[in-house]
Amino acid sequence: MEAGQPNFFGKFVSWLSEKTGCEFNIVALPVKRLKLQYEKSNTIDFIYPDNPNWHSLESNQSTRRTFSSPIIIALGGTIVTKSNEYLHIKNFSNLAFPRGFTPVAWFPYQKQYGITFTETVNAAAALRMLAAGRVDGADIELNVAQHLMQKHQIEALVLAKQLPFTPTGFYLSTLRESKLLAEITTVINRHSDELKQLKASLNIVEHLD
Repeated sequence: MEAGQPNFFGKFVSWLSEKTGCEFNIVALPVKRLKLQYEKSNTIDFIYPDNPNWHSLESNQSTRRTFSSPIIIALGGTIVTKSNEYLHIKNFSNLAFPRGFTPVAWFPYQKQYGITFTETVNAAAALRMLAAGRVDGADIELNVAQHLMQKHQIEALVLAKQLPFTPTGFYLSTLRESKLLAEITTVINRHSDELKQLKASLNIVEHLD
């Protein structure tokens, strides 16, 4: 498995191990290396996060993948300074995002408004650039951003109210272990209340009021 959201995924895997009796080893890999190793070797059984919509329908790999039920809803959005909370996209100039991720929701606006994309080494670097006033916003999942802001003591950053916001389901996927994934999906569905409690204990937000 590939590591995902801070705090949550490790706890989820421990919970899953208890429910299934299986031992899982989490390996964090850069996106490009993960894709290559996952599809070309037998060293990775599952990938997280994944989503059926991230794969072309014409891809042979996509059609052979099996997906679990959604494990968590990631609140992909645009993080900005408090003073820019209601910034309109026509006044937006520069977007930062971590290497290995693609700001798909921003593509329609990039040419229309002449927005510059700035790739950073990681999500924390994107938030630091934003806090320093070097970019107008950072395309980072809300829970991840809040975790990093607390960890690195970055203040006064919020989710933009009028800029791209894309809630997305995060799934487990596999190319080879469909039988075990079916068992995992049954566990997720059968013990959904426990999973909600786990998320609540970690202050994971999946829906905005």
